[in-house]
Amino acid sequence: MLERGITFAEGPAKLRQQLPAILEDADQKLTANMRNLLDHLWRECKQLQSDADVVSEQIEVISAEDAACQRLRQIPRLGPLIATATIAAIGHAAAFHKGREFAAWLRLVPQQHSTGVKTKLSGINKRGNVYLRRMYTQGARAVLLRAKYNTGALGTWMRQLEG
Repeated sequence: MLERGITFAEGPAKLRQQLPAILEDADQKLTANMRNLLDHLWRECKQLQSDADVVSEQIEVISAEDAACQRLRQIPRLGPLIATATIAAIGHAAAFHKGREFAAWLRLVPQQHSTGVKTKLSGINKRGNVYLRRMYTQGARAVLLRAKYNTGALGTWMRQLEG
């Protein structure tokens, strides 16, 4: 489109906002084939967004109906996607006695092998559930980025950890 002199701000939101107007504007220097291609891609994009919305609603319903997901969703900032993915991966967490064991299983913290008074931590490898680990780390990053705007107890606690 840049070759045809058509420009707009970068990003998918700006594309969604301006593409319908570009397609309807007959003064644009678009050939019929280019207009048809862009129209086809625009319809495909709208269909994908619609499909994603349907799947998101289904995940929301599953999360609301499942008791284990409801318990997980009581954790601040833990949404339906992470809750349902966690329950799908671990079931009802009977294998984990502590939260640290779950975090070690995800490979977010080192595994602990302690005897008596001697604490031995092994390294963190990348073997755990890659999808869940990625979701938890990205969620934590998002929360940390917003911590400076959060005036509640969670924001204060995170700022103290950073400082």
